[in-house]
Amino acid sequence: MEYIKKLSTKENELVKDFFENVVIYCALIENCDSVENEKFLKKVFDAITKLMNLGMVLPDVPSVNEQPLKRLVDSKQRLKIISKVNEKLGKYDYYWFVFDSIEGGDPVGSFLGGDLVDIYLDLKIGLETFNKSGEDYKFDAIWHWLFGYRYSWGTLAVNDIKAVYDIIVNY
Repeated sequence: MEYIKKLSTKENELVKDFFENVVIYCALIENCDSVENEKFLKKVFDAITKLMNLGMVLPDVPSVNEQPLKRLVDSKQRLKIISKVNEKLGKYDYYWFVFDSIEGGDPVGSFLGGDLVDIYLDLKIGLETFNKSGEDYKFDAIWHWLFGYRYSWGTLAVNDIKAVYDIIVNY
C-alpha cells in the first residue's frame, strides 16, 4: 500500500505502521469504557511504546501549512473524554515526574488521564487529515505527527510510559 508517491518504499511502510498504530491507540481511548480496567493500562502501555518507537523513525516531510493542525474537539468535549479515561485510572490519575531528566529539578505533577487524551487528540487530528484524499493532506498529517512527537505528544508519552509502568508493576 503506497501512501505517498514521493516517499521511498521503506518510508511508506514506516508511515503505514505508524498509521495503523494511531488507529489502534485512538480506538483504545474512544472505546475505553468497553475495556476491562486491568487490561486498559497494559493496552495503553503497549500502544504508546509502539507509537514512540515508530514516531522516532517517521520520515521528515514538508508540510503545506507548516503549522500544527487544529484540534477536532473543544475543551468541553476534551473533558468528557478525560472523564471516561479517568474512570479506568481511578486513584492513579495523578503522577509525578522530573521535567528535565538531564538537568534535574523539582518533581512536577501531571494528570495521566489528561495526558493520554491530549496524545489521543494530537494523533486523531493527524489521522483525520491523513484519511482525506490528496497527497498534501498526507504530508500535513505526517508532518503534524512528527512535530507532535518532537514537541508535544512525544514528551507526554515518555512521562506516561513511566507512570503506567509503575502502576502496572508496583500497584
